Amino acid sequence: MLPDPLVVIAGVQVSAAVRSVDAHGNARGAAVDADAYVAFVRRSNSTAASGASGANKVTGPLAPGPDDVRVRLTHLGGGLYDLAFTLHTAGAYMLHVSLGDRVVGAAPVSVEASQFFLPAAKYDPEPPTTANAGEGVLVVIVTEDQFKNSYQRRGLSLIVDARTSTGTSSVVMSPRPGGRWGATVTPTETGALYLSTRHLPSSGIIALTERLVMVSPAPAIARRSTMSGAGTSVAVFGRRATLAVEPRDAYGNINPDVAAVTDVTLVPAGGVGVGLQGAAIAMTQAVLASAGVSVTYSPPAPGDVVLSVHIRGEHLVGSPALVRVSPALAPRVAHVAFTTTLASVTLDFDVDTDQAIPAATRSIAAASAAAPAASSAGLGMMSDANTCGVIFANAARVLGKGARCGFTTPRRLEVTLGVDHRVDPV
Repeated sequence: MLPDPLVVIAGVQVSAAVRSVDAHGNARGAAVDADAYVAFVRRSNSTAASGASGANKVTGPLAPGPDDVRVRLTHLGGGLYDLAFTLHTAGAYMLHVSLGDRVVGAAPVSVEASQFFLPAAKYDPEPPTTANAGEGVLVVIVTEDQFKNSYQRRGLSLIVDARTSTGTSSVVMSPRPGGRWGATVTPTETGALYLSTRHLPSSGIIALTERLVMVSPAPAIARRSTMSGAGTSVAVFGRRATLAVEPRDAYGNINPDVAAVTDVTLVPAGGVGVGLQGAAIAMTQAVLASAGVSVTYSPPAPGDVVLSVHIRGEHLVGSPALVRVSPALAPRVAHVAFTTTLASVTLDFDVDTDQAIPAATRSIAAASAAAPAASSAGLGMMSDANTCGVIFANAARVLGKGARCGFTTPRRLEVTLGVDHRVDPV
């Protein structure tokens, strides 16, 4: 009566002719077959027993399930009926033909998925929202037709595009069990990673909605990390020196992880003495465009010292480095100014005067052009009349009786002259 089995495509209309005959092969008339219809029953719900031909013997009454479809036969005359139907859900069915109140035959029908339809596909599971550089990001989609049937045939051209701020790369997807296709994308650049899946049908390019993955740097490694700045080669004893460390991962991404800088030491070049570690070294995440790590240190003594910086226990690029530590330089007077009343004078030094300098052996007139000698006292601590005597030789004779000197800032010295001073503007 019908092909055994009958294979149809979901969504495609199928037409077949069914001829009704009696036990002797004679065509049965329309009057007898006016109520003829066909029922498609899921194979698991069918009560028909499989036989050697499409006209299987029906062993019991029809018991349709929730997925069943009924299609009425159209009588064309002379016992010939037109069977036209469209099925949308893929699966195995039994086609039961009934004439009047009798089920007269059954045949298996296999419904296959229609063409692949990317807009019906979905990510399963959803890609992660975060990842680390160098770690694979798995992209899997469930392939379906427009009727939500699983599409498991091969031969699709599915591609995952990975877009970053510097460009786009593509990975070809491969089939996986259960009507799935997948690919692994391995990001090497930090920041926003946009993933999209596209299909290359003959009619054009169709793509799924992008998914955003934020990529963080991998752990920093020494062989890709660098250091820079004045503190890597020169320093001044008594002053803090600064250098910048850029911890980078295996792909060149900066990882501003202070903990990655596991060790910073300063050891005299001769190897004698103890290097600076711990509290003597300060490290902070620098607020820089590069977002590296700022390292500051105080040199242990004048002379040559060896600076070593380690990333997770290994020397970074440029380490160890020889640092030449100069003795502290005495501040020099950069500017001298009298008030309009000539009752006081202001001296501005070229550096902060929070370091020791010696008592001067020059008069105030010469102080504007030469540096004072060193003293054991810190100028920034001087704020009484004795300051004048420390800084200026013959203070009482030159500055006058009752003169006072004091620092208002680390670089500015204010001198109030006495009534009998011997200071003249120059």
